[in-house]
Amino acid sequence: MSPSRLLLVKVGTEPGLESIVDQLRQLLPKVTLFGVTTDNESTETLYDVAVAKVGDTTLGSYPELARNSLFVRPELYEFVMENESALIRMCERVALHDLTTVQKPHFPTQMFRNTFDDRQQLVLRQFAFWDHVFRSYEIDVVVAQNYGHNLWDFALETVARSHSIPYMFFHEVRPFLGSLYICESLTDLDDLSFGRGVIAEARSRGWYLGDSTERESQMLNSAGIGESTVEGKLEGVDSRRGTRLRFLRRVSYYSNHPVRRIRMMTKRRTSTYSSQLEERSVSTGNVPEKYVFMELQSQPNGTTARKGWMYADLREMVAHVAHSLPDGQSLVVRESSRQWSRLYPRRSGFWKSIAAVPKVVVVDSALSVDELVENASAIVETSYSTLAFKAASRGVPVVVLGHTHLRGILGIFAVGVHGDLTRAFSQAAEYASNTPSPIAIQQSIARWVTEAKSGTVEGALSSLPSSVVDRRSYIDRVTRNVAGVIAVWVLRKG
Repeated sequence: MSPSRLLLVKVGTEPGLESIVDQLRQLLPKVTLFGVTTDNESTETLYDVAVAKVGDTTLGSYPELARNSLFVRPELYEFVMENESALIRMCERVALHDLTTVQKPHFPTQMFRNTFDDRQQLVLRQFAFWDHVFRSYEIDVVVAQNYGHNLWDFALETVARSHSIPYMFFHEVRPFLGSLYICESLTDLDDLSFGRGVIAEARSRGWYLGDSTERESQMLNSAGIGESTVEGKLEGVDSRRGTRLRFLRRVSYYSNHPVRRIRMMTKRRTSTYSSQLEERSVSTGNVPEKYVFMELQSQPNGTTARKGWMYADLREMVAHVAHSLPDGQSLVVRESSRQWSRLYPRRSGFWKSIAAVPKVVVVDSALSVDELVENASAIVETSYSTLAFKAASRGVPVVVLGHTHLRGILGIFAVGVHGDLTRAFSQAAEYASNTPSPIAIQQSIARWVTEAKSGTVEGALSSLPSSVVDRRSYIDRVTRNVAGVIAVWVLRKG
């Protein structure tokens, strides 16, 4: 029996991409479309049935919880408890969110204060609500804009899988921003055969328009082996325009809830200053002669995001890596360059705990990342990053922790949860002693680009690139292709 009830999680909610839903109505005329709406007015009547608003999701402020006395069934909890600790850690994203922008919990639920009990209750609210949605609406299949990287959408995915409901998601990842991977689970991230299959079937049905002529050159440029684009020449103009827009947005932001938001900013800056002082107290400008380099990601990206799922805390990651190093090697760590604004503040004592790990050297964050990578025996990364890709393209071996889409590139050594870090470092050392020629590395990257192109969809579901020249053609291509892929997958589940 073919699925008749499809839940779309923020698919088609980006302004300009609403026609994805209209396309699905044409391709799947017998399927009822359920969805999660946003604050954009264009999404209020987008789906046949709206099951929730994004503004309610952050704090689990669903009206149904108060009205219907929802609860987590024991048999559901037995299934989802495996992910409960990960979800409680992911509450860190909630704690760092500007909670003035979301719906507060309904009486008698108290406001989220980020205590352990608050986190646990929030996770339970998410479980109870999404279980209610799947049972009440009898959802058959789910398609999500991204993998469950926030608290609420990971809870949604967890409950969906507890009901054995087929789940597919798109995923946009560096360096190919503007390309959507198509996955049924994160373990499929490096397996492009699934994406190639649904794309090929959508094309055979006439539901797929294909790529723009610019896509391959853009991907090669992103991979560092193509020619520069016009976009680079316009960078100065775009930068000035972007600066003005950011200033206006900031003024608008602080004009609402000024006291609360200024207090939040002051608290974050105070925390940032304390963290910087602590970092300086344990860091050095002297780099060891033989070392492996790791730039520390922000905590939500480094461990609570599910692609780097193996460690509960960055300190555990650092200790495991340092313990597994070859003799004579040190682990050089420094603050991520993405942490310049300290949007994800480090906890008190973080840097002292890192510096206390044997074989670890914390270096000054002002040191050049490029030079640290260039002179390293290897670098260590979580799942993916532009830095890992740059290192591999320069012949520096990369040991990747977690799910990654980078497999297949020369010099990439992926370690899963049951993987052997010691073996990975041994393989990296062997690779470094007999590094392939730059041409061979570029050829492996070019093959990887071709594979990625064949198994991904051009486009983005969370934003539209500002560099698009023919916006109308771009939107038409993205909406047709995304809808075609979704429709093929839904029909496969019949």
